[in-house]
Amino acid sequence: MNHPVNGGLPQKCDLRTHLKKAREDIEKRIPDENFSGLAIIDFERWRPLFSENDWMKKRVSVSSNASAV
Repeated sequence: MNHPVNGGLPQKCDLRTHLKKAREDIEKRIPDENFSGLAIIDFERWRPLFSENDWMKKRVSVSSNASAV
């Protein structure tokens, strides 16, 4: 894939779309509207998706994020 997806960087994403997707995912996993316990959202496993997903390819994400800030 050679083109940005969803803005290409976290800073360029559509926040409304992101929050809508997060809500849908949470409601799918916790369908009980009366749930009152604790829930953990774990984003630790998130990584930039590149065809080979190696560290040299991830440098694109790191340098793009740094220049966007």
